[in-house]
Amino acid sequence: MNKKVKITISVLLTLFLLASATAAWFFTNNDVEVDYGSTIQCEAGNSLEISVDGGETWHSSVQYSSISPRIVDISGNGVNLYKPNVITDEGVPQSFVNATPAAQNSEGELVGDYIEIEVMLRSASVMNVYFSGDSSVLPKSTSSEDKNIYGPFSKDFIAGAVRVAVVEKVNGSEELRMIWAPNPKYELYERNSGGGYGFRENGTPESSYSYYVAKNAELTEMGVETVSTKQYVDKQFVVGSTGGDITTSGNSPILTVLDTKLNPDDQVYTKTITLRIWFEGTDREAHQALSGGWVAMKFKFNGMQKSAPEAEKQKEINDLVYFNGEIKGLKDGMMYTVDGRTWSTYSAAEPVQFVSGSTYYFKYPETDTHYETNYNPVKFG
Repeated sequence: MNKKVKITISVLLTLFLLASATAAWFFTNNDVEVDYGSTIQCEAGNSLEISVDGGETWHSSVQYSSISPRIVDISGNGVNLYKPNVITDEGVPQSFVNATPAAQNSEGELVGDYIEIEVMLRSASVMNVYFSGDSSVLPKSTSSEDKNIYGPFSKDFIAGAVRVAVVEKVNGSEELRMIWAPNPKYELYERNSGGGYGFRENGTPESSYSYYVAKNAELTEMGVETVSTKQYVDKQFVVGSTGGDITTSGNSPILTVLDTKLNPDDQVYTKTITLRIWFEGTDREAHQALSGGWVAMKFKFNGMQKSAPEAEKQKEINDLVYFNGEIKGLKDGMMYTVDGRTWSTYSAAEPVQFVSGSTYYFKYPETDTHYETNYNPVKFG
């Protein structure tokens, strides 16, 4: 019998920052004080427990201690994160250093550039773990009553600039499982007249997302990469709600598989994942007009047991071909996308005019018993 498991992690971040005159990144070499109070709660079935102290203690419900690090907006791919060292008056980073997770220094002060939480999970049975659609990153308040010199909106909408990465260590190396940008419709914009800024809670999503990457170990050569269609398709970069529940993983990839025993005689399967949370400096909401906001976060994990894609359906996806202006082998119920973010369901009753020169990805959706099929790119032209 399949066991359906829920794990809930709730995190409260409080960000304090003096407004600056930059036009983009809100960090300008000022200290940024963050009171980071977190509560990690695990709601699980009889067979799953959580540990946040390296496996010393295991519980079905865990309270996590509060810390107060210093934090700024940074950038990176979730595995490697970088902090601007010098920023021009126009808000353009000129040099970078490696960002560091919040921790105590030799003087006992809690300092760092991003939040990092190591979570160990164990279960009596093999299962896959993913983010559910109940996970959220929200403003603590949406009220515009608090004074904001930039416009009549809450600074708490800085939640739009938050990124959450899930990383797992495999054979000594960190592998990215997912980067999550939870609030694509938060839109800070400059007013056409009268100066100042406006904010739309249900605005136009950003057309693309990006982050800085280092071209060498010394960080003397940096570049900006735009999230690719393939990263969206592979669910390595997820925008908005994951849409997952206890029956489907939605848009979330499988974050980890509980299939490893630490010792041969163990009765449980154990895995460790790392959550990294930061304010992404390349996001349009990483702006001085929102600096000083309070952000509330909830990370909810689900675990489920399902089979791999059905061999017959997987073969149908793999056998799709483009010939003489058409895609041969399409079946009702297959799903397709051109941008990796929006999927449509194919029906022979409503023929699709595929555009030559574009790249399309196809899959079968997830079912109650099987995970979705792999993605298969088909390129025209």
